Amino acid sequence: MVEPVVRRTVELDAPALEVWHLLTDPAELRTWFAADVDLVATPGATGLVLDHDGTTRHVVVDVLDAEHRLDLTWWPTDLPEAASTISFTLDEQGGRTLLTVTETPVVRAGGMVCRSREAADPWTGRLLGLELAVLTRVGAST
Repeated sequence: MVEPVVRRTVELDAPALEVWHLLTDPAELRTWFAADVDLVATPGATGLVLDHDGTTRHVVVDVLDAEHRLDLTWWPTDLPEAASTISFTLDEQGGRTLLTVTETPVVRAGGMVCRSREAADPWTGRLLGLELAVLTRVGAST
């Protein structure tokens, strides 16, 4: 079994519908994901993610279950063997949403695990950005 490269969970003070919007709307993604996203969130859709560090990634939507789960596969355009899958799962509890993101390397034939060339975990910063986006919305609505 391949262990996840990253697994992070964050509790957000927002309903799942709002968090889902932040995960799937390209304009919203730019505010917290630290990347420009050219992707329409529909099953099988393909697009590009341009990280602010200059890395361009291809992305494919594998699973889309509105307000519950979004699975993507992505890889750097210059390093397709470094593909990984990303799963976002949302669990709403009393108007708050528990969001878990798991990024797992793609396993190639022969059991070879493909690893991203990123040395650091990018999800901690990205989820902090998401938390700030939610807090900004909550603060603006009060």
